[in-house]
Amino acid sequence: MAKVTDQKQPRKVAPISPLEAEKKAEKSMKRIVFRCIMVASTANSTLSRLWVSFVDESGEEESRGLCWILEDGYRAVKERGQTRIPDELMFPVKPTRQSKFYAPYKANPILRAKYVISLEEVPNFSLIRVHLGVNVENTDGCPLTGLSCGQDAKGNFTISRSAEALERLYDILDPYFDEKAMDFTVPVFWIAHRVPLLQLATS
Repeated sequence: MAKVTDQKQPRKVAPISPLEAEKKAEKSMKRIVFRCIMVASTANSTLSRLWVSFVDESGEEESRGLCWILEDGYRAVKERGQTRIPDELMFPVKPTRQSKFYAPYKANPILRAKYVISLEEVPNFSLIRVHLGVNVENTDGCPLTGLSCGQDAKGNFTISRSAEALERLYDILDPYFDEKAMDFTVPVFWIAHRVPLLQLATS
């Protein structure tokens, strides 16, 4: 599979800049929704594009493409650390510092994170964090971010430039982060849509 990068994406899916995010924070925002839209899957890996939708009080919605998301494959019966989260359910997104990722992400020169992004209320799952990684060996059931994607020798999807991609999510959420309340000032949600464009076999 040819390597794909965000540089080849059309302008309409360009990531939102920190300045644009700050301007949106000044508006009366009703909610933010991250939409993880599947592109292709194998038995053990799932590749999706992540979009963010800003919904204001008038009901107007603006969406932007952000990055790739790598997850585990589908399992009819959950296998710990090797199963992607359920689809078509809307999960609250919350900031947390109760994570092994917080200290290294805070020290990361790209991220300088004030919190770790957590997906809450996921049925039969716990400790679902959006974090860094390159392949399904790193997922542990969680979504990984990347700006480029490819496939490994087994045919499973991989990603790269993970920190740069995760930085885009922080650029969006940081203007809404209330450190004292340890929460976002607007509701934030995550939903996965699982209608693959491609279903690939692996060795």
